[in-house]
Amino acid sequence: MPAGRHGSSALANAMLHSIRVHELVVFEKQKHGVRPSLRAHDVRPAPSGDDYDYVIDKYWVVVRVQDDGRLLLRTPGGKLHEIGAGDPNLRRPSWRERLWLSVFDRRRLRALRHRGD
Repeated sequence: MPAGRHGSSALANAMLHSIRVHELVVFEKQKHGVRPSLRAHDVRPAPSGDDYDYVIDKYWVVVRVQDDGRLLLRTPGGKLHEIGAGDPNLRRPSWRERLWLSVFDRRRLRALRHRGD
């Protein structure tokens, strides 16, 4: 994640230390393929020119905050990921993203909120 996009890493680390269970977070996943989806951003042609490097925002919910500072995160499908709280690809959703989820992507938001822990 570029430092200019979401602020300094020190500020990001300070915010991420206050993350709580059941909070919505965004993980910016680096992807590579021939056909980026409509949700892709920061799309760049790969050096070979036949495919693309891009980023997809993954919306996950915090299931547990570990003692060592790692976060256990759940996807809308129920898969679990363990990510360090200081990971530069992890951030809080913007107000626009929260609005989009609550208005246009309610099914994904409902899946995140109502899966069993």
